Amino acid sequence: MNNFEKLFNPESIAVIGATDKKEKVGYAVFKNIIEGGFKGRVYPVNKRLKELEGYKVYPSILEIPDQIDLVIIAVPIIYVPQIFDQLGKKGVKAAVVISAGGKEAGE
Repeated sequence: MNNFEKLFNPESIAVIGATDKKEKVGYAVFKNIIEGGFKGRVYPVNKRLKELEGYKVYPSILEIPDQIDLVIIAVPIIYVPQIFDQLGKKGVKAAVVISAGGKEAGE
């Protein structure tokens, strides 16, 4: 499976920034994945939660025991470089960043 296949047809998705706060984009992304008919494995990632919508929440992408095809990052842009370091260590081949603040951070 090539990297584009993992991006457009993943078997597993991690959502970094998945949250129980309904006003946050991480909530909307996670909820749309689980309610939108995705048939693969879904892993919410958030340091402050243990469970979300019946799913175990992982404090870090590195603590997910399985291989992840696609990571959706929904956190402030300032955290994205550190997250990409973790994605490299985990062997993740595809990621989507949904974040505001790039201009303000000088990016």
